[in-house]
Amino acid sequence: MFSSASTLCSERRGAEFMGEVIQIRPAVPADMEAVGRLYTDSWQRTYRGLLPDQELDEMTAEASTEKWTSYLERKENAMFVLERNGAVAGFAACRPLPERENSALLDSLHVAPEAQGGGWGRKLIAQAARWARERGYRELTVYVVQGNHRAERLYRRLGARELYSFHDWDDALSWALAWEDLEALEELEMSNLPAGEEIG
Repeated sequence: MFSSASTLCSERRGAEFMGEVIQIRPAVPADMEAVGRLYTDSWQRTYRGLLPDQELDEMTAEASTEKWTSYLERKENAMFVLERNGAVAGFAACRPLPERENSALLDSLHVAPEAQGGGWGRKLIAQAARWARERGYRELTVYVVQGNHRAERLYRRLGARELYSFHDWDDALSWALAWEDLEALEELEMSNLPAGEEIG
């Protein structure tokens, strides 16, 4: 396996994993074009049948690049990318959640198909938990569209508790889930547990 310490953002060193160099690091503006492509492809695959086809078909990588470039420019937000052999293969985005006291939001989490199966989604979640705890938040919330069973199973298996159901901005019925033990989530970054289900 790989040296778990090498995946820490503060170290910014690549980890040797099955002959590949993989690291998780803070996102930079130069990553946004790749993030936009990954986000668009992931949404169009994951949410087909859960969200209207027209909405998904109208998504473009260019619009997604603009969305995440603007997101990264906001100082209160954070993004982390999974870099695999020099290319972006996943990312997590997080921000404050004013609607809930002392809560941050895991706003987006995507891992490219070719990088799935190595536990990288969990490690991206760990980075988000570290970011939230270091900024004084006591909880990390995530929204998941009902029917996205793979993501929901992963979050619940990692200890997220159900808060409520609601209709998201696109009128999709969704769950709000939350983790309260942020330190336990951070430990996922240091673990080499067998890989389970990944985020698409």
